[in-house]
Amino acid sequence: RSSDLIAQKFFKHAELREGTLSGEAFERTPILGFPYFPHLAGFLECRVTDEVDRGDHTVMVAQVVGAELKSAEGPLLLSSTKWQYGG
Repeated sequence: RSSDLIAQKFFKHAELREGTLSGEAFERTPILGFPYFPHLAGFLECRVTDEVDRGDHTVMVAQVVGAELKSAEGPLLLSSTKWQYGG
């Protein structure tokens, strides 16, 4: 699936270069101006309201302030890829 290939690009530091983010063309969300990829299923635009530190992870609590949904082929599930999460 194409979403697998795009997700894999963001397993490392994202680079903003020549109008792309890690080589992917992007647009900006209407309210907060965050980058999103118009050729994917959509986006949630969120404003962070709190951070909760627990162990070696931080959970971000956020308010959704905008969203867009296009047709989607289904969620990208870790179990449908060859990847493993070692977090």
